Amino acid sequence: MSESSLKFSMCSFEKGVKKIDNVKCIRVKDKNFGLLIMEDHAPCIGKINGSLTVIGDEELILDHVDGFYLLRSNEFRFIEKGQFQLPLEEVKEVTESVEEPVKKKERRLRRNARTD
Repeated sequence: MSESSLKFSMCSFEKGVKKIDNVKCIRVKDKNFGLLIMEDHAPCIGKINGSLTVIGDEELILDHVDGFYLLRSNEFRFIEKGQFQLPLEEVKEVTESVEEPVKKKERRLRRNARTD
């Protein structure tokens, strides 16, 4: 049997990263639609709230998944929504630490524009 170039990768906070090569097909069952993805399928992106079945050398069944997928260049990537949330104080700290350098750069650019 020939090897497939279709690949599967999944990322979640709880399960970590899982990668499978030589996948024959991926069955997506959402509450609103069903999709069977095989090698050289057209690129697509979407949301899944249902189950995933990955069929390759072994079969991987993921029930009750909720997340997003991307299929591009024969690589199916699934990112599961996590239950991970930062406390509000930490979100503010991260936001402020990112905003401060941007504000400094904006002030410097405005100052340089006035001198030109």
